Amino acid sequence: MAFRQLKNPGKDNSQRTSPSSQFAPWHEVPSSQIVSIEHPLIVQNVSKIAGTLGGEAKMTQLVKPESIKSKGSLYLRPEDRAAKPIMSSNLTAGGILIRVCMPKRTSRRRKRGSQGPFMHFHDDGVEENKELHLSTQKIADSRDVQQLLGSLRDNQECYSVEAVGKVVQTHRFRSMSDFVWSTTKSPFMQKVREHIIPLQVESLKAFTFDPSKGQTIGTDIPPPPSFTHLPVPFNYQYQQNPNLKHVLDNEGNLNMVNLSANRRLNHIILQYNAAEVPVSAPLGAQAVESMDKAARDLIAAVRPLLDERPVWTRRALRHRLKTEAWTNVGKWVFPCVGYQFSSGPWRDTVIRFGHDPRTDPQSRFYQTIQFQLDNRIATLKYKKTDQTLRNWGGSRKTTQTDQDYYFDGRSLARDGKIWQVCDITDPLLLPIINTTLVRKTCEPRNDGWYHNGTWAKLRSIMRDKVARLLKGQDVPDDEEYARILAFPDILTTKNRHLTVLPRNQFKTVAMDVSVTLRAHVSKTGFESYDVDSEVEMGSAKAFGGIQSNRNTLSDFQSVEIDDAEIERRKELDEEEDGEDEPRLSDAAEDSDGYYEYDRDNGDDPADAEDGIDVDDDLEDVSIGSASAIPKPPLSFDTLVKFPLGAKITRAENIAIRLNGLILTTFSTGPTVYQVDPFRDTGNFLPVATFPGVNSTLGIAELSHDIFYVAAGILDLASFNVGPASFAVWEVDVRGLTTKDISKAKVKVAARFPKAKALNGLLALNSKTLLIADCELAVVWSLDVPTGAVAIVASDPLMAPPLTATNPIGINGIKVFGSDLFFTNYANGTLNRIPINLKTGKSTGPASIIVDGVPGSDDFVFDAYGDAFIAGNSPANELYLVKNAAGGGKNVENLGTFKGTTAGAFGRTKGLEKTLFLTGDGIFAEGSGFKLTGGSVAKTYVGVKREPVQ
Repeated sequence: MAFRQLKNPGKDNSQRTSPSSQFAPWHEVPSSQIVSIEHPLIVQNVSKIAGTLGGEAKMTQLVKPESIKSKGSLYLRPEDRAAKPIMSSNLTAGGILIRVCMPKRTSRRRKRGSQGPFMHFHDDGVEENKELHLSTQKIADSRDVQQLLGSLRDNQECYSVEAVGKVVQTHRFRSMSDFVWSTTKSPFMQKVREHIIPLQVESLKAFTFDPSKGQTIGTDIPPPPSFTHLPVPFNYQYQQNPNLKHVLDNEGNLNMVNLSANRRLNHIILQYNAAEVPVSAPLGAQAVESMDKAARDLIAAVRPLLDERPVWTRRALRHRLKTEAWTNVGKWVFPCVGYQFSSGPWRDTVIRFGHDPRTDPQSRFYQTIQFQLDNRIATLKYKKTDQTLRNWGGSRKTTQTDQDYYFDGRSLARDGKIWQVCDITDPLLLPIINTTLVRKTCEPRNDGWYHNGTWAKLRSIMRDKVARLLKGQDVPDDEEYARILAFPDILTTKNRHLTVLPRNQFKTVAMDVSVTLRAHVSKTGFESYDVDSEVEMGSAKAFGGIQSNRNTLSDFQSVEIDDAEIERRKELDEEEDGEDEPRLSDAAEDSDGYYEYDRDNGDDPADAEDGIDVDDDLEDVSIGSASAIPKPPLSFDTLVKFPLGAKITRAENIAIRLNGLILTTFSTGPTVYQVDPFRDTGNFLPVATFPGVNSTLGIAELSHDIFYVAAGILDLASFNVGPASFAVWEVDVRGLTTKDISKAKVKVAARFPKAKALNGLLALNSKTLLIADCELAVVWSLDVPTGAVAIVASDPLMAPPLTATNPIGINGIKVFGSDLFFTNYANGTLNRIPINLKTGKSTGPASIIVDGVPGSDDFVFDAYGDAFIAGNSPANELYLVKNAAGGGKNVENLGTFKGTTAGAFGRTKGLEKTLFLTGDGIFAEGSGFKLTGGSVAKTYVGVKREPVQ
């Protein structure tokens, strides 16, 4: 290998005439291979270089070409072995190591202080310079480097170049050094340095640990081997914001301006207790004349509306104007036409300049109602069908009408979540809104011109309706809100007990709304009112509230409030914080001023840890959860044992009335019986007998004390079904006591001529029933008012296997969220299928949640989505699938209850966490089956337990 050296660098070689002088001479490169080390420090003492590289031996080994894979260690603190070294990176190189020799001294001179080249003064001096004594310059510091470069420039003809060898590999130290923990004052590390690091046998023998026991003060802890694992610095790519510019203001000062910052709107936003309201736009607001035409036109359109009505929501203005300019320039209009309150009864409205709603009682009609509902259940139900419900109230491009911002109580426009009182057209709420019983002075923080009871009733009922509409549920009839309307308009600490409803006398809707109402009033505060004034504490008038509403409501008119009733309600009010009622004092307040209720028992799964969240404002929070059950096995207390051989031998299904009494169907008879769980003897009586059938199966309550039963002709031994024998019957037990329960009104709701064997039955909404056909493997719907029947769901997972000896497929059915859940007896599975909550029609295919549940008959959900499955023969077990509504896969065996067929939770005070079960009295024993009398039993599921192994 050879290379050429350019001769006389820096001179004009074009003046040479000799052709041979135009080429640089060749230099031979020795064949020796060289390994270089790029030391990152400025070397001032060559003798210390070896110490930083681990010693001469390691440095010698490192520069050997055969050690190509070895890495060097650079110790920045070679005297401290606790310091982590920097490791080298091995790179393949292709350079040449060159030795350049310069003269130590020449006779050339230059003028003092001049930076020009050296000049020759004597001819003999020139001759002397031709015999230069060349030697290698020793570089001591940075000044020698500059001297060497200057010498190269000044002695272009008096230096020599020699190739030493080819550089084949280079060690570079480019990584960051680690942190160093000083160990100079560490006794332990001193001993390590003295005895371990020298690697001498005698020193190693002398090394000992401190044998003392116990904790000592100032324990000497050696540092870790490393502090960071980042070998290279992270590039954060910091750069100046391109939107920041420096500009000069009118006074010549240099300011920084963010060109991307939003322009200030100069809104006037007041607190609810502001002393005065503005009468004109603020000084900083943009002048109307300087705005573009779209903004000017919008201002011209808004001002007449504010003259017509001094307070508007943006939502209402948007619907009234119906202009595309609203989206682009609407926010610039408000500072020019009005102001707003950030809190209080007129929150988030545009109010005309100069108008103070706190001084005008007529402005009560312009108060706003806004809800921040917990939308977890709505999200769960609509996640497969309507994604717009996930964040209701946001702006969406929808078809808008003039009435979209109104609330009629039966439909819900989802482009906003704030309403003004004057935009509520619900007939149930209008008497509350138009009441003349208002405050003499405005309460500007919460209730405005309305009394606290009036405002709480309006908000609570409307909140319940909005939440149900969000979930896709039907809004209850007005009569279910009757007791809420009858609450006092003025609530004080003395009559608060009048808002407490006994659990066993009123429907769930009224119970839910009453709890919400008390939560609202507890937050906003009670009024102080004279006992001799318009509200008489403890009287029927005080309980009646808005009297005009009572003349239009049905069942609840005749309730008389005597002194004993008042005292009992006071006791219920005091017990409100007990174990069976949500505790308002411990509730977590949401941004709307309402509460999400904690399950107050430590036994309850307060965090819904299994994945299903429940909107506690609308669900019965006192129902027990499957994640809180006694230790195995569960004990089953038999309430009634039916006689063997009678038509009531095999209990099939169960429904519990609001008063706690139990209705039971029988697969071996045509009669529905009532079981009294509060009596020990004589506790079951016949309720209704259906002619022309021999079997009653599914049962469900559609409205208060109106039940529907699936009945037909069925041979249990062969499972042969009478042709066109099945029908759904209505059983009306309203107003009947235990003595006259047999006087129940019975009629056919609808016949199913094309059905095979109707089994499980549920109420989908206020007018629709769903019925499982276990042999045809479909789900029927029944529109009760019209009697129309139709198949709404069919799926292979509903059918029994072809090899099954017992052709029972789909059995129990329940709705949770937006899904229909069903068991398959022959397959031993729990399944789900999405449905339309209005019609029950399936909207997708079915899927298996869990299998391996032998004899899976009917089942029941608790409020947290845990499923209790009745495992009929041959299993004879009660099973639990935790978080079944959320897709839970864990199946637990809770205990043995022979022939269990169905279950339901209690509905009266103290029994909400008690599970009532029916058993058909037939169960597998040995190689056959044993038949005993059916039964009804109960078991408590309110205490935590371990699963059955």
